[in-house]
Amino acid sequence: MNENYLSKNYHYISLKWEKISHNIAIHAKNIDSNFCMNIPSSSPIIDNMQIVSSYNPKEEASLQASKINTKSEIAYVFGIGSGLIQRELLKNKNLKKLCIIIMNYDVAAILFACFDHRFWLKDNRTELLFVKDIKNLPQNYTFYPPCVKLTDGNGYEIRDLIEMQLDESYNNKIISKKIKKSLKKNIYLKEIKNDKNLTALLKRSSFNKAFVIGGGPSIVNYLDFIKKNQKKCAIICVDRMFKTLLEKKIIPNFVVCSDPGEHTERFENINIPIKSYPKLLYLPSTNFKMLKLWKGKKYYYYPDDKKNMKVYKKIFNQYPGEKLFLQGSTIHPCVDLAAKLQSNEIFLFGADFCLINQRTHGSSEMNKEEINTSIYNKEILNGNGEVVKTKPSLISFLRQLEFYISKRKDIVFINSSKSGALIKGAKYL
Repeated sequence: MNENYLSKNYHYISLKWEKISHNIAIHAKNIDSNFCMNIPSSSPIIDNMQIVSSYNPKEEASLQASKINTKSEIAYVFGIGSGLIQRELLKNKNLKKLCIIIMNYDVAAILFACFDHRFWLKDNRTELLFVKDIKNLPQNYTFYPPCVKLTDGNGYEIRDLIEMQLDESYNNKIISKKIKKSLKKNIYLKEIKNDKNLTALLKRSSFNKAFVIGGGPSIVNYLDFIKKNQKKCAIICVDRMFKTLLEKKIIPNFVVCSDPGEHTERFENINIPIKSYPKLLYLPSTNFKMLKLWKGKKYYYYPDDKKNMKVYKKIFNQYPGEKLFLQGSTIHPCVDLAAKLQSNEIFLFGADFCLINQRTHGSSEMNKEEINTSIYNKEILNGNGEVVKTKPSLISFLRQLEFYISKRKDIVFINSSKSGALIKGAKYL
């Protein structure tokens, strides 16, 4: 077994970072033997994850370090790791400050036992921080992937933002391809001239308050509340939830579509008078069969994302219109519509972004995801501070909504359920 470096590393940690050294000491005493293997050694396994590459760790560390511009005066490393990334970065004479962020104190204690980190701990340019103190993802950063994955609840948001950046290019290509395919097949484009663009609607409508109805499982607990208060505010729902609301005799003001998939069951067998139909907001890529089923007024809109707008450029030039915030989830344009309707209070219902009691959605509509809950292999915190299961796409939708909320200081956002994901910037009902 290799040498245990914990006491040697701890000496320098205690000299510079009293609070962190105290926490390291506590966690070092309580390391769960079921949580890690090969401790101490140069190849520790933590929570069944190998921390250091067995292929060429120095070369991989050099690659990770290359993410930082050599002219940068400050850089961030998420995770303690083996110390190889820190070693590479400290070779740069332009670097004046290197911040190393602990993602999980248990993991940090193990890594300080397995590796000699003294060379960077005693460097005057280094700063040791805990992820809870990092409010936003900095520009000049790199990371140890296993350490990011092993973060505790304090680092879920940072973990998600890092993973979203990694996935962004790939996801944009997939979305663009999906939209192009839908537009190519969409014969309804010939009839878009008979509908109005959203701009015309916004000029005539405004509401002080809005209920935004998402498709999450918690919505079933608030249908009576929504029914009781439906005349006091605008009700904006994702298309998936339209029938569920009608079953409770709740007729929303607006229904919003964004998914190009063929979900005709959402608009079939609607037993309300034509004059009672809500206003439907749709993207030009919305399935034409769904649009044909809609008997009420229809308004088209576009995504405000520049990359996705490239796909709609030709149609937009012919039929210009209002853009709504859209980053993958239909709840995004619903929220932005509420804001554009001048609502100063936006209530979120069914905005859960996670599994609740093994359910993925609150609607009666059957779908494959309700059965295949195994794909919900990520963890986030709910409003009660509990760890709940989710999946990468829902995490992305959540973080994008939080980004939107952070930009709208003029609006009070109120989340209805603590069972769903914690939404940063939103109060509770």
